[in-house]
Amino acid sequence: MIANGYNAATPSIGSFTVQEDFGNNFMVGLGGIGTLSVGGTLSNSDVIANPTSAQSAAGIVGVGIGLGGSSGVGNPVGTAGAIGTVTAGEIQSDLFHAGSIGTVSALGIAANKFGLGSAQLGNISSAEIFASQASTTAAGIGTISTTGNFNSDTVVAAGQLTNFTIAGTDNGSSVQAGFVSGSGGVKTGIVNINVGAINADNSQPDFVTWYITTFNVKGNAAQNLAGSILPSSSGNNFNVINVLGNNASVSGSVGIATFSATGTVQEALFSVFFGNVTSFKTGMFLQSGLIVGVGSYSATSTELDPINAVPSFNGVFSVGSFTTTATYNVNDILDSASFQNSDVVAWNLGTVTLSGVNTNATLTGYASFGLFFEGTSGAVKVNGSLSSLVSSFAAQNIAPQAGSVFFYI
Repeated sequence: MIANGYNAATPSIGSFTVQEDFGNNFMVGLGGIGTLSVGGTLSNSDVIANPTSAQSAAGIVGVGIGLGGSSGVGNPVGTAGAIGTVTAGEIQSDLFHAGSIGTVSALGIAANKFGLGSAQLGNISSAEIFASQASTTAAGIGTISTTGNFNSDTVVAAGQLTNFTIAGTDNGSSVQAGFVSGSGGVKTGIVNINVGAINADNSQPDFVTWYITTFNVKGNAAQNLAGSILPSSSGNNFNVINVLGNNASVSGSVGIATFSATGTVQEALFSVFFGNVTSFKTGMFLQSGLIVGVGSYSATSTELDPINAVPSFNGVFSVGSFTTTATYNVNDILDSASFQNSDVVAWNLGTVTLSGVNTNATLTGYASFGLFFEGTSGAVKVNGSLSSLVSSFAAQNIAPQAGSVFFYI
C-alpha cells in the first residue's frame, strides 16, 4: 500500500484498521500515517512515513526502503513524515521508519480470539523502530509500550524518547535516543523508562542517550519478575547503559535523575560521562559499576577496579545518593550481601547506604572493589554502621579495610 499524495495539514494515510492479522506488507505514506490498528499480529511488514527532502539529502531514506531504492520527494513540514499511532496485539519482525513516531504499542490478544488457544502477552519482537527527526520541542518518539516483553528490538531516535514502558522484560534490545547522527546538534534524552526487568543485549549497549530523567525497573508479579537487571541467559553478555551528557533544560547538570530497581542489578555498567546522578536505589548491586564523570574506563567493561586504574575525571560530577536495600543476613553473607564486586565512582559522593557488604568478594584478576571519590562525601552507612571515607586517591598508600578487600577510598 503506497499513498503518493500529501497535504501539509493531513497525513497521506489517515487511519487504517485490520480486525485480525496484518503480515508481509508495505505501508508507505509519503505525507505521514495517522493511525494503524491491528487486532491480531502485525508481522514482517514495513510501515514507512517518508522523510523530508533535507533528510533524504542526508541519506536518510524512506519510500525507497525495499521498493527499488527511490529517495524521498520532500514532504512539507508538520504531519508529513510522521507516524501517529501504531497498535497491535503482537508486533513481530516489523520496520517502522519516520521523521517522528507518536506511539508504538503491543496490547496483547485474549485467549480463544482469532482461533488462538492461549492468550498472547503483547510482545514487540525483532522490530526496528527509527525516528530521524531531531527537535528540542517535540519528541522523536512519544511512547513505546508493551503489555508483554520487548525482545531483540532496535530503537533509534534522533530526538527525545518520552516514554519507554515495558510491562515484562526488555530482553536483548538496544535503545538509542537523543544524539544520533543527523540530529543537527540537538542533544536530548529519554524521559521515562519503566520496565519489569532487563536482560542484556547480545551485541550493543542496552541504552545510549544524552540523559535519563526517570529509570524504574519495578518488576511484575503477574509475570514473576522481581525488578532486576541481569546478564544474558548465555552468561556471555552484560548490561551497558551509556549516558553521554546531561539535561541542559534543568539545573544541576543531571545525567540520571532517578534510578530505582526493586530487585538485583547484576553485571551492569552505568557510565554517566558528563552529568550527575541524583538518586540511585536498588535491592542488590552485584558485579556492577556506577561510574560518574569518568571518561577513561572502557564502555564494555563492568569489572572496574579503583586500586589498579586511576580514574580520569571529566569534571566535578556527583552521585547524590546511592542505596542498596536487600535484607542482610550475617549467617548467609554470600547470598544476602547487597553490595559485592562492584564500584561506585564519582568526584563527589553524597549519602551512601549499603544494607550489606560481602567485604571479601572479588573477581578473578581484580584486587578490590568499593567506593571512590576525590572531592567530598556525605554520610556513609555500611552494614548498619556509619563509616568514614578518606578522600584523595594515592594508590601506593591505600589499604583495604581490616581483614577485607573492600575499599572506602
